[in-house]
Parts: sequence; C-alpha cells; structure tokens
Amino acid sequence: MVIYRNCGLRIPILNNFVNGLFEGFRLVYVVSNLEFMQEVFVSQLRSIEQWTRQRRILNPTLESCTDIFIEKLTSTISNEIINIQEFYLRLSMDIVCN
Repeated sequence: MVIYRNCGLRIPILNNFVNGLFEGFRLVYVVSNLEFMQEVFVSQLRSIEQWTRQRRILNPTLESCTDIFIEKLTSTISNEIINIQEFYLRLSMDIVCN
C-alpha cells in the first residue's frame, strides 16, 4: 500500500487534511478533518430541503440493501479469513442497481 501525503488537490490547503492511498490500482482519499467533511457534505448542499428529499428517496434502498448485506455477512462468518472487499462490491452493486 502506497500512501500519498500530497494528493495534488487544486486547493493547496486541503493537502494538509486529505491523504491518498492506493488499494491496488484504485486511489482512495482519506480525510482527517471533520470541518472539511462537514463543508463538503452539509454546507455545500443547495438547501436542506434538497438533502431531505434525496435522503427520503434513498433511505429505503440503503436500509434494505444493508440489511441483506448484514444477513449474508453473518451467515458466512466463521473462524476463517474472508475477503470483505467482495462483500462491499456486492453491496455497492445492489445499491446502485436498485
């Protein structure tokens, strides 16, 4: 795993809060500043009504897919090592396809 301290973001100050790492060929960003996350996920929404509407539409799908994910995961848990990435890929596909 390769960790990049400077993700090459266009806003230099963000490089202090955002780190990147590669999982295989995929770049994953890790954010270490709660205020930055709040700015991205809360403050940047056009309005709370838009967020509420989107959440109301998505919530049943997310809940049902997550319930199925937990059932599948608990049914296969044993003392063996499992590949959790495969389970998360299936969960992601279930959510996107629903």
